[in-house]
Amino acid sequence: MNFPINLYTTWRSQVVVGKSTTWHINLYTSLFLIWQCGHLNDEGVKYILMMIVKEKSFSTAKAMLAVLWQTNEIGRDRLLNHKYVKTLCHNKNKGTYRSCISRLCKNKLIRRDYNNIIGLTGSGRGAALFSFIEAEAKFHKKEQKWDGGWRIVFFDIPEHKRKYRDYLRKVLKLVGFNEFQKSIWIYPYPVPAFLKDLIFEYNIKPHVRFITTNLIDNDSDLRKIFDLV
Repeated sequence: MNFPINLYTTWRSQVVVGKSTTWHINLYTSLFLIWQCGHLNDEGVKYILMMIVKEKSFSTAKAMLAVLWQTNEIGRDRLLNHKYVKTLCHNKNKGTYRSCISRLCKNKLIRRDYNNIIGLTGSGRGAALFSFIEAEAKFHKKEQKWDGGWRIVFFDIPEHKRKYRDYLRKVLKLVGFNEFQKSIWIYPYPVPAFLKDLIFEYNIKPHVRFITTNLIDNDSDLRKIFDLV
């Protein structure tokens, strides 16, 4: 049986950075396709594995925006040698880097001068911030080692500050927190500095509590969630 590309296009999901759009297939969709088809030929299996790897990689655009959030502006060579670009990007082709920079400039998320100094525009700051958080979260996950403690964030952010509440949820998910109950999130590892900065941000600080504890009774279910058993 050949790879069912029609099913792939039906169950695809969309990822948008600026105005550029790429399509990818996630692991759950891959498993669904295998279940639907019963079996795949070698070409189909290779295609699925390639798409899974592609999803797990960090897009070049996100990596560049993350660097620019930190630096605001940077030379092209230093940008391409930054740890976010070198470590997180799956595709390290120079042509990809050039086209990505051109696309981000066209979408007015970054600017470039004649000396190849690349800077972040006002329009690009929102995308750059989330890219930076996601990049830091990925590096943070690589360094995870459980110390036996639990980190708990719980909040009751009022409706008129909903955008801050939604933003906090997104960041908690990116870091790896699990929503144990409504508005109560738990995580077993030390949290990155940028998350603490967000929790204690002026607009949400009165509505958020952060707890570190070494003892939670009957935590076997939590250990299973984070593969600590």
